[in-house]
Amino acid sequence: MTPTECAALLTRIAAIDNRKLTAEAADEWSHALDSRLRPDDALWLARRHFSTSDDYLTPNRINAAYREVRRQRVKYMRAEPPPPDGLGVMESIAWSKAYVEAVASGADDPDLTACQQLNIARPEPGPAITQGRVSHLITQTTTTLTEGASA
Repeated sequence: MTPTECAALLTRIAAIDNRKLTAEAADEWSHALDSRLRPDDALWLARRHFSTSDDYLTPNRINAAYREVRRQRVKYMRAEPPPPDGLGVMESIAWSKAYVEAVASGADDPDLTACQQLNIARPEPGPAITQGRVSHLITQTTTTLTEGASA
């Protein structure tokens, strides 16, 4: 988080514990907090801390709680989708790592985040399968099989 984001966080924290706010404190918090921590997660973790504890909140406490949240997000993530088509082995591994990191970080769309991070375009899905399309495919397959059996 940037010093500006940390200043906003510390302002919210100070509303609870009356700590003194300084530019130096915001700068130090920005260096001490996990670099992957998003401002919304930091605020949520601070609120969670104060809802269960009256201990003084430090970057270390937020980092420890954040590591646990990341572990839980990965532990309970839905099944990882397959990597986009056309990737080699190394690119597929890189995409899988980026996907898991996106889940751990709380990305709204981990698949899209992983693709964007690696500059990979996931192909657009084909035309929707409608009842009419299914009927057409069944008829076409039946005709092909019938013609093949009579030959």
